[in-house]
Amino acid sequence: MAHPRILLTTGEPAGIGPELCLDMARLEWPALLVAVGDAELLRQRAAQVGSLVEISAYHSSAEASHQPGHLPCISIPLNKESTPGQLDPANSAQVVECIRHAAKECLAGSFDACKGSACSWLLAMVHHRSIDKIRRRRDKTQMNPQMELEQPGTEAGVWLEVMGNLDRQIIDRALDQIPAEQRQAIELAFYGGYTHQELSDDVQLPLGTVKSRIRMGMEKLRDLLKHQ
Repeated sequence: MAHPRILLTTGEPAGIGPELCLDMARLEWPALLVAVGDAELLRQRAAQVGSLVEISAYHSSAEASHQPGHLPCISIPLNKESTPGQLDPANSAQVVECIRHAAKECLAGSFDACKGSACSWLLAMVHHRSIDKIRRRRDKTQMNPQMELEQPGTEAGVWLEVMGNLDRQIIDRALDQIPAEQRQAIELAFYGGYTHQELSDDVQLPLGTVKSRIRMGMEKLRDLLKHQ
């Protein structure tokens, strides 16, 4: 059975998009991941962050499945060299062109649209890693260790399991069936990107209470959704 082919646009070159693409390329995926962006920018960013991911030109006839540590790229050059954290309007056209090209390829059937379990799992992973990188760049509290995504059995692991099999509407209906305080905690943590400590401060409740609400809510969600 052929693996799905999914395009990753690198987004704003001065932002975290290129780093997220490198992060995704390090992992095992049940899909072929292909970046759309400036290949040289990806190589430069890899060197800056110490990533060992190898960037190569994408050839449709040669790629069959994803190889961790390898990221094929459809290269669309920047108009001007980019510096992390410094937005430059000169590169805005390149960002739009990457999105346009990705949409064109999907509509032509060369790549798979963003649907199914592989893509849902990917989106959940990108969501959490985006939050992590934004926090680190702002020198704020690092992501709670319980949110580390590679560790199975954690709250984030349960969330990825849920997201990998269901769409947002089904999850929302299940969220409506759990106590309001548990739903609030889960939504702020997994959609809003709050750490447990930030949640505790925001709702003015002990940290242990916040953790307990998230844990119990996730257990109820898993029970409600396991037959979906």
